[in-house]
Amino acid sequence: MVNLIIDGKAAVATLNGGYIEVSSGTTTGNNNGTVIATGTVLVNATRLNIRTGAGTDHGIIGNLGRDTKVDIYEIVTVNGHGWGRIDAGKWVCLDYVN
Repeated sequence: MVNLIIDGKAAVATLNGGYIEVSSGTTTGNNNGTVIATGTVLVNATRLNIRTGAGTDHGIIGNLGRDTKVDIYEIVTVNGHGWGRIDAGKWVCLDYVN
């Protein structure tokens, strides 16, 4: 689960049966590929790898420390895990953010 702010409103993105489900207030939608959204999350791991693409098969190009705030611009699923794009060519696994 990832908490987001979309258009100034709180929203939650979760994986649900292979789909990304985004809920905001009374509105819920899902997508089987990509969700384009902007939100800020907080890293809850000691060190979160930044990768060149979504998935562990992409190279590590940096990392973020615990309690770092980072903006998410796009969410995709890879092998049942959510990945968030934090910049052009920079992705983090959403399993390690709140």
